[in-house]
Amino acid sequence: MRETVHTAAAALSHPLAFLIGALADARRSRRIGWQLFRTGLKAGRRRLLIGHLWLILPALATAVVCVGLQSARVFTVGATELPYGLHVLTGIILWQTFVDALNAPLQELEGSRHMIARSRIPHEALFVAGLSRVALNCMVRLLLLGIAVAAMHGAPSWAALPLLPAAMLVLVLMGTALGLALAPWGLLYGDVRHGMPVALSLGFVLTPIFYPAPEGGLLSFNPLVPAMATARRSILAPEFAGSFAATAVAAAFGCVAAWLVYRLAQPHVVETLG
Repeated sequence: MRETVHTAAAALSHPLAFLIGALADARRSRRIGWQLFRTGLKAGRRRLLIGHLWLILPALATAVVCVGLQSARVFTVGATELPYGLHVLTGIILWQTFVDALNAPLQELEGSRHMIARSRIPHEALFVAGLSRVALNCMVRLLLLGIAVAAMHGAPSWAALPLLPAAMLVLVLMGTALGLALAPWGLLYGDVRHGMPVALSLGFVLTPIFYPAPEGGLLSFNPLVPAMATARRSILAPEFAGSFAATAVAAAFGCVAAWLVYRLAQPHVVETLG
């Protein structure tokens, strides 16, 4: 039986031991997280009649409505590199990818409150399960987007094909980093869960989903813009947005940093939930 010793010392008083413990839990979490993902996937399928179609129907419906309103001159937007319907559909799919990754940590922890309080399962296993679900959703949406691109634009450049998944991966990393940073607060305070939809509604408006990405101004500081611009340009040619590489590196480091910060907060979360 694995022995667990609790002390009053701060976790960072022994930083090497803290990192070793974090990496050990991360390694143990892969198998456990995969099992949790498979169990949740089977349970979810039994409760849905049309399954994964719910991942793409909202995006399709929103794109159709936007194209109809724009064609009727209810609103106008600037020129877009892609056909407007494809521009909107791509933006919505990319936004959904970011939101899925953002919500995954807190959703997994919320759904496992009793497990967290009563067992020693590594919390990273829950994050692995959540990220596996996000990855599955991404693959389904990529399939939809590929069909839409072929129908509305023609076959994209083969050299550009890896850029779209790369852009989605960066959005997943950004969403996961923010989700991990908010997860302890969301478990402890219900205000975070109530405030997230408000913040996401504001972010939805401030993200170039229905309109072209701005060249300057405050909206150009939106960290989602480089990934979205790269994803859209990849349909036309193998071209990165200007700050995509810096955004990708920052997202990766942010994800690791948020995970380690969560590790520091984890004992307080377990104590509160227990």
